[in-house]
Amino acid sequence: MQLNRATFFVVLLLCSARTVVYSQCSIVSLESTVSIEAGTPVVVTANLSSNIPPSSPTFKWNISIGTISSGEGTQTIAIDTAGLAGRTLKVSVEVTGIATPCSTTATRTVNVTEDRIICDLNFDMYGDIKWDDELARIDNFAIALQNSPDSTAQIIAYAGRQTYRNEASERLARVKNYLVRIRGIQPDRITTVDGGHIEEFRLQFWVVPPGASRPTPDTSMQIPRSQVIFTKPRPGKHAMVKHRK
Repeated sequence: MQLNRATFFVVLLLCSARTVVYSQCSIVSLESTVSIEAGTPVVVTANLSSNIPPSSPTFKWNISIGTISSGEGTQTIAIDTAGLAGRTLKVSVEVTGIATPCSTTATRTVNVTEDRIICDLNFDMYGDIKWDDELARIDNFAIALQNSPDSTAQIIAYAGRQTYRNEASERLARVKNYLVRIRGIQPDRITTVDGGHIEEFRLQFWVVPPGASRPTPDTSMQIPRSQVIFTKPRPGKHAMVKHRK
């Protein structure tokens, strides 16, 4: 049976309209974070349109990298991102068991960022040395900070069992003063911490990269204040910061 011209255009119009419906409507979308640190599981949920008929859908997941650690075949999955730092994870789902002319697939990407840096090795550490020797150590620390302009400094001082009052805070102030006034390090890049008292005086220097966790004083070495002996002589004028060439 042949169609006349008018009937042909009506059929063509209906087919075109149906194609638009298929290409534009979708009953499923994916919900998740857009980025996550490597090693942290990423959770992805398939949300279904509220106006679909009652059904018992099934979910078929596909991921480009990583491993589905839980939820396979369900509406929500968790993906293990260990070892995926710097890569992009592509997640897709296909929902079946639903009577609908609309699309039942969805895709989403998640950026996996670098693992959080943990500072577990200090740049330098020394005891109660002469000021001239200490300056050389501080100079090396300043150079490391200048070579890493995005990093910050963490300095922890522990006063010894035999000490003078406020030794840790005064020694910290002296080091910071030298770094700022003589070596030109911005003061807001430097954090100083009084670590309390241990057996012998100690200074620790840390270079902290962006995003790194800051080190904290080691409480396992601390001694109670009741056992501290305030008999150590306070340093004289030789301890004042002077310019070094």
